[in-house]
Amino acid sequence: MEQVLTAIDGSDVANKAVEFAVDFATWKGAVLTLVHVVPSDRVRDDEVYWDDEDHEILRQAGDVARERGIEAKLVMCSGNPAEAIARLANEVDADLVVMGSRGRGRVAGTLLGSVSKGVLDRAHRPVLVVQ
Repeated sequence: MEQVLTAIDGSDVANKAVEFAVDFATWKGAVLTLVHVVPSDRVRDDEVYWDDEDHEILRQAGDVARERGIEAKLVMCSGNPAEAIARLANEVDADLVVMGSRGRGRVAGTLLGSVSKGVLDRAHRPVLVVQ
């Protein structure tokens, strides 16, 4: 069965990526994994500081999938977002990685954000960037 991995951060464009990924996974009969990466700067003494917003981002994306008949796997991890997404894509053997063109970072007006560019550079599998 095909695997679709979708990276989410709560931004509008990431929400569009979720919508696309859910439709695509439904069409292909694929397994959908939704991942939210907590940046490394929120890890102190090997302890990850996830807040309510992190859990809410995952829950909302999972609800979108569930409302359309897909039971998505929800994954939260920490580290460099581009590296973590590329690593997880390999771990789940993703046939497609779907992500937004830019997220909630400091340079929100750029055409391609640093995380999406980093995933394109690191993931040795197809990456679809939603704008």
